[in-house]
Amino acid sequence: MKNIIILGVGHNTPVFIDLALDCGYRISALYHYNNDLTGKVHSGYAVVGSFDDLFASSIAGKSFLLTMGNIGIRRELTERIIHNGGHLPTLIHPSAVVSRFARISPDGVIVNAFSHIQANTIIEDGVVILSGVIICHNNRIGKNSFIADKATIGAFTTIGTEVFFGQGSLSISNKVHFIGDGAFVGANSLLTKNVPSKSVVYGSPACIKDKVNDSQPLLTVICLTFNHAQYISKCLTGIVNQQTRFAFEVIIHDDHSTDDTVGIIKSFQTKYPSLIFPIYEEENQYSKIGFSGIDEIVHRHRRGKYVALCEGDDYWTDSYKLQKQVDFLEQNPDYGMVYTQATVQDEKTKDTRKAWAQQTCFEDMLLKLNRVVTPTVVYRAELYDQYVSAIQPKNAWKMGDYPLWLFVFRKSKVKFLDIPTAVYRCRAESASHSQDIKKTIDFILNTFSVRLHIDKILCNDQYHHKIVIKAINDLFDCSKEHHQNLGGYILKFAKKNNVINLRIFLKVIFYYIRSFLPL
Repeated sequence: MKNIIILGVGHNTPVFIDLALDCGYRISALYHYNNDLTGKVHSGYAVVGSFDDLFASSIAGKSFLLTMGNIGIRRELTERIIHNGGHLPTLIHPSAVVSRFARISPDGVIVNAFSHIQANTIIEDGVVILSGVIICHNNRIGKNSFIADKATIGAFTTIGTEVFFGQGSLSISNKVHFIGDGAFVGANSLLTKNVPSKSVVYGSPACIKDKVNDSQPLLTVICLTFNHAQYISKCLTGIVNQQTRFAFEVIIHDDHSTDDTVGIIKSFQTKYPSLIFPIYEEENQYSKIGFSGIDEIVHRHRRGKYVALCEGDDYWTDSYKLQKQVDFLEQNPDYGMVYTQATVQDEKTKDTRKAWAQQTCFEDMLLKLNRVVTPTVVYRAELYDQYVSAIQPKNAWKMGDYPLWLFVFRKSKVKFLDIPTAVYRCRAESASHSQDIKKTIDFILNTFSVRLHIDKILCNDQYHHKIVIKAINDLFDCSKEHHQNLGGYILKFAKKNNVINLRIFLKVIFYYIRSFLPL
């Protein structure tokens, strides 16, 4: 069996591991860009070192597979591997259909599952073709181009070097003859004419919206939306009004809204084509893959060194928010995240209050209330990648931000700025706030599982007992808030987690007696 070394540990790594194994390779080692994951196990394989560790010794004659999606990083690593005598073999998944008349480079081409390459097509070095792609006959795909899932490229098209062809996009045969070097075709685009080099195109039909900016945006704003038609305009206005001395991008993920959210997003996209990049889902993804899965979808598209968050029902109130936070992180490389004070607004009454954000200590975050208000946060993008690799977040988790905060608080310094920069809307019904006691209990237990998972991986179960006690206290608070006696349920939970004691027993009796007293 042939050996292959995997470079890059992240959310795409298991996909490439599957491909290598299905192509008959044995995974001999995993390397990451730094040593943060060295000694950890990812997808069943140990991370043995950093890229620098790898290139410190001879790699001559060894085979490599790159897992990252960034075309520039892939190009640089490929050149370094070849210069040092290594090789990137072409991997074609057994389920892919490739015409005997197609010509595919033996160097570094990836063809994933269920893709179809028709006759007289030429695929050059380093091209990545993801799952379910159809490349019709008489095409040429240039070096290091990246063709995303379920794309279709019509016949008689020449695609230049380092082109990104987005998920689900379609080019029409005999209408599109060339797509120029370095062009970027947005997801779900319909191409009906040629695309000049270094152009950004998207839409149906696709239009040129901008030129590719060779200087990467310093920051990516991520905005998640679902049925936010009554809120999204204010949210996006607060984002596009940011005054910065650096370039930033806005990635909006709409999870198949059934109201007019998409229409409002499109109106902003028309006004700000070089700033706003939407992802429109054809079916709801939260119901399938949860917050963690959606976060991974969006982060695949981000380009910034830093990430800011603002969900579609929240909004920013300080036009210099991003500049203040990026200035701090640029001047303090030992800090991984900065967040600020916020205003909480009750959706029903419109009453407002201070959020009382203040935490900078990991133990407080783990064992007390999470007071980090999501729309106030800016964090280093590399920490998210490390989080996914180390924690492997679960799709069943009912929150995307809290486990990430726990990881960041554990792995780096966190700065709190006591200035209000955002409004967080407290809605009557959400994953964390509900009038239904069953939903409240479910959220408490879900948070409990998150804390246990983080504690196990990052702290070797150091806080296990305290986490159980915290969950028990949360259940008592739930009992009080909803005016229902949960004594029996709490005793069973305590017994199951081996923390039953006299204090808990007496507290259960107190709550039982209290439930019979008039309010």
